[in-house]
Amino acid sequence: DDEPVVVSDPLGPEGRNGRRVSGFVGFIDKAEYRHLWRNLTISPKVKSEFLSQTPFALEARKQRSWDAVFSLQVRFPVLRTTRIEAGWEQRYFYDVLNSESAMDPGQRTGDFRGTVLALQLTNPTDYLGYRLITQIGMLYDRRTLERVGARGEKAASGLFYVSTLAGLE
Repeated sequence: DDEPVVVSDPLGPEGRNGRRVSGFVGFIDKAEYRHLWRNLTISPKVKSEFLSQTPFALEARKQRSWDAVFSLQVRFPVLRTTRIEAGWEQRYFYDVLNSESAMDPGQRTGDFRGTVLALQLTNPTDYLGYRLITQIGMLYDRRTLERVGARGEKAASGLFYVSTLAGLE
């Protein structure tokens, strides 16, 4: 009924540095399928996330976004225990809170599109009572950041890595 909970609030919402209404709503949808064909394991995946957040603190900014990720992973053996994994991921992120009509030309909207390609060699082995997993791989990430009334700003990065994990059997 929009009535205060207490009779007297000497600070008020501004004194407490808080919004009158705050909250969080989130939805996550995810689907994955694994198909075995000969020595190949093929896994298409899709994930969607909607987020709407109004924090209590006045200095924290509100958020409302939709994020969609489509991916495909392929795995196959090379030797007795060694396998190769390859993956592709396409991501679409939309900041639905910001109105592009209120933005200046050339300003970033907060929306972006991204593509990730990855290739990894994994070799699990036993050594002196330990289980060792060695991974060697590379990753390529390319993003296109949307700008108001202009071509998207492109950014790319790459990563090569070697990791060894050890644990007791």
